[in-house]
Amino acid sequence: MPQQGHEADVPLETARSSIPDPRIDNVSEVQSVSLTCPFSPQRTGALERSVQSGVAHMYSYHPSIENLSEVPASSFVPPSPSIRTGKPGLLRSLRTELFHFFLSYRVRTEEGMIEGLYDKIVRMASEEKPLPFGAKGTWPRCARSPGPEMLYNRVKGFLDKRCLIDGKDWEASFVLGLAHSMLFVPLLSFYEEVDEESGGKVFRGSLGELVGLDQRDRVDNVLLEYIIAIEWCRKEGTHLQSIYPILLGKRREDGSFEEFPWSGIRMLPEKPAMQTNERAAMILSMLGVDEKQIQSMKQRTVKQTVEMILKHQACKPSDMASEHQFNEFCAGKILDVILRDIELLQLDPNEIAFKYPGGSEILQWLQERSLLGTAPTLFRHHIDSLKKAANLTDNDLRDIFTSEQDQQALPTFIKGQEVSLRMAIADLRKQKRSDPYSQRLLDFKDSKTAIGTAVWTTNAIEIVMSKLQGQYMFTVLAFVGLIPAYFLFSNNGLTVWQSRYYGVILWAKVVFYFPFWISNSVILLKSVYEAKYVRPHKARSTLEKHVLRWNYMFLLGILAEVAQILAGQHQAGWTVRDTFSYNGIAFQLVMYLPAILTISLTFKYREEYWVPAWLLVAFVLATVYSYFWREYPLYFTMCCFMIAFSSVLFIYFVIIRIRTISEARHKLGQNVKRYVEEWELCLQATNNTEDASESCSLQQDTGNNSRRGSSGYMNMRRLYPDSIVGPLDTRGALQTLWELTSAVEEELAQQYRSSEARVSLWKWFLQDRNNGFGRFRSKAGGAKYGKVRQRSKDLDQLYEQANTINSALHDLFDDLLAPLHSSACSTQGDAGRYPLLVCGPVKQPQRAIEKCVRSYRRDVGCLTDLVRCTVVADNVEQLLAVLCEIRERSVVGMEPVEQVEECHWSVPPPSSPLCNQVPSLSLSDSSSPSRGQKFLGWLVSSKREEKTSQEEQQQLMHSPKTEQRGSKERWFRMTQVKNRLHPSSHFFNPMTGYRDLSLNLEVGWTFDSGSVVFLPVEDWEQHAAESYIVEVQVRGGTRMRLRLTDWLRSTCAGSMR
Repeated sequence: MPQQGHEADVPLETARSSIPDPRIDNVSEVQSVSLTCPFSPQRTGALERSVQSGVAHMYSYHPSIENLSEVPASSFVPPSPSIRTGKPGLLRSLRTELFHFFLSYRVRTEEGMIEGLYDKIVRMASEEKPLPFGAKGTWPRCARSPGPEMLYNRVKGFLDKRCLIDGKDWEASFVLGLAHSMLFVPLLSFYEEVDEESGGKVFRGSLGELVGLDQRDRVDNVLLEYIIAIEWCRKEGTHLQSIYPILLGKRREDGSFEEFPWSGIRMLPEKPAMQTNERAAMILSMLGVDEKQIQSMKQRTVKQTVEMILKHQACKPSDMASEHQFNEFCAGKILDVILRDIELLQLDPNEIAFKYPGGSEILQWLQERSLLGTAPTLFRHHIDSLKKAANLTDNDLRDIFTSEQDQQALPTFIKGQEVSLRMAIADLRKQKRSDPYSQRLLDFKDSKTAIGTAVWTTNAIEIVMSKLQGQYMFTVLAFVGLIPAYFLFSNNGLTVWQSRYYGVILWAKVVFYFPFWISNSVILLKSVYEAKYVRPHKARSTLEKHVLRWNYMFLLGILAEVAQILAGQHQAGWTVRDTFSYNGIAFQLVMYLPAILTISLTFKYREEYWVPAWLLVAFVLATVYSYFWREYPLYFTMCCFMIAFSSVLFIYFVIIRIRTISEARHKLGQNVKRYVEEWELCLQATNNTEDASESCSLQQDTGNNSRRGSSGYMNMRRLYPDSIVGPLDTRGALQTLWELTSAVEEELAQQYRSSEARVSLWKWFLQDRNNGFGRFRSKAGGAKYGKVRQRSKDLDQLYEQANTINSALHDLFDDLLAPLHSSACSTQGDAGRYPLLVCGPVKQPQRAIEKCVRSYRRDVGCLTDLVRCTVVADNVEQLLAVLCEIRERSVVGMEPVEQVEECHWSVPPPSSPLCNQVPSLSLSDSSSPSRGQKFLGWLVSSKREEKTSQEEQQQLMHSPKTEQRGSKERWFRMTQVKNRLHPSSHFFNPMTGYRDLSLNLEVGWTFDSGSVVFLPVEDWEQHAAESYIVEVQVRGGTRMRLRLTDWLRSTCAGSMR
């Protein structure tokens, strides 16, 4: 028995005989079909589009049916679950997956004009009306990619004939395409024709064929698109911003159009299209539309739905001038609407927070004052930071609101918000967060770190001084230092040294001892005041100068003692030899000099070890002097107290350090274990699908290797030693990647050594690691070279430059990577998706300030990741191709362009195994050694093995110019490369999850008609270009991570064995 509310099951033979023929012309008369056989799901009113557009379907069509009106109506097949899983989230950025427009049409009547309109929109957007920077977006995965040649175009549009994916659910594809679109463009037409056979009237057009729904209910896909567009546009936070219908009348012979037949609207059914509405309700529910909104839609008639579409301001080809073409006229109108919506979206709070570095801070401030509605107004007038907001005067605000009201940009502006905004700005001026970024950097207090952990950080003194415990400790030390100064003026204090009475006033006490203790107390109290009421950074500078002053004061005390003896003003019989002997004044002062010098150098160069070093030196000195002063109970007791105090405090800090490291390692170890377990599950899930392809690739590799011969095999083994171990060509790609990045690192290391060698030995010894050598920062740890810094050391200027080039740089990289998009991905939907560019916002000021203080000791030039983006590769071969493409577009280091040889890296295509293709590694005869090689010839000659290694890397890096490759413009200077993929790299850390390739690239640009124009490196000096260092991270997708994990496991297992 059939279920209630459903038609009876159709027998298989009947079902097969009821499947429509694609050759039948009367497609508009199709009624719904319900089939129980799994290979023939429900086909609805959209069948006409699918058949006419030539899209491949999973359905079979029987050639025996001649009249589609005989097909009975029945129930629905549920929509594809991919609608729910592929629906877009809230539109927070224009850099997400999106279509700028969606073309809706009826195949029977508008198919001849739709492709021409689509091509004209794309062409006009590339030539006449380009999209602004940052509005390009990425191609959605739900649609077929147009190919690399189309990805250069900034505008993206959905047309079912171009975007539906073969073998995929066509309904889910167009629904998701509509859900990802910003503008819905329906072509509306209504024609009345005479049927040649019956002589009756037949209605055609996108609206005309809806008339038949009054008698025969069915799912009409054109009406379905209208309903989904209306409800999706009403939902808050979706991609769809506008509906822009094109009203088509009959076309005259000269190409012009008649007026749209408005009288045809009255003929539309005034009752709901139940099946279409029910289908739309199911789809909208999967898209997350509110149930109340869906119930209201289900009661809407066909006529009401069309009237809601017509309520939107439309494009009328009938108003087109005679000299205009239809495609050109409509394409220009559509692009104008897209550009307007983009301009409004760029003023959206979510886009503001992404685009402007201070956008999130302004939004947070406005939200605190309940003035979030004024954000678009402020950003429309370029108020993109708290500093600019605080500088607004009353006259500025009056002009802003007057212009907004004149332009009717504030239709819903709440009365009284202008006064509230004035009061909020007055309060903002009193807050430090409205200061310039440079001032906020100076005022930054890093007091969140625990004091036990803070003493091991690079800004230990600042943190200790910013904490209340540290301020109490320094205050106590200041008052303790006044005690020795007090005893100088009692009981002949100026004539006694260590209980020995000299009978004369000692010059050393007058010149050194008294000023030493008094200055210590004064400086410590001053630093406490500055840390509490000014800024900890100023207190640290005060202490640093005073610690350096200690060395001069001890030297001055020794000189005063010697001068008093030579002048004959000392105790009779006291000689220079006596004062430098055991328990002599000069001897004891000299004992302090190495300790004080160690403390001062540690303070300047290794602040993270200053507190432990100070305690260790105090312990050593107290131990030594406890022996010297063992005959004096008071001094001996003081030494014993200092030994106990310094040792206990030092042990406490060491225990805290060890415990922190052990906890971090334990936590990271748990994460690593968890990651390995997850990767194991992924590997097990993919083993079954990859075994066949790997075996085929192994057989092919074996055959190719046998044809290469023994010499080719040995050369391949030398370059790709890991590729011989197993069938995965990923191992060879990783080894090649390691060799290429090592070559770049060696070139940068040579330039660093050359810059270092230009500095005199004395200046090199006194050089602060923050100062470095030229633009190079002093290297730290096991690095081969120091970090190349920005040209500007002003944080405000760096953020102004970052705000200027951020969006333009993302578009530059998007165009740069377009030729690399693979056409051999796993699915047709993934074709052209990889390498995928993930754009990042400008680094938040607060986070940049924290990093500058904690990692770079306030060296602003080291902030090279304010502008950043990530390139996601599908496999290691593609990651290697991305690196080579960037390298061919780059000049390594800071050397002049004339001295840099042209280099081209040949990369095997992704489809061929890397094991069978070894890049040509030959150095051209015209290549000459770099300046670093000439300058350090004496060092290289003494290290023959290192020289051989450098020559091999240079051969890898430089290859002869070939006419086949051609020359490419070089847009970047490559200033740093971090290879976190290979275990041999200095930057590889098995305890962390960073497995990527990090590049620092310097770009140069200028302005042309108010727009950013990037220049090749050769033209930077000629055009006085501004330059800026950005960060690009290249990492792998899911499949690459699986293969990389397998390789790392085998490498680690081999090293353990």
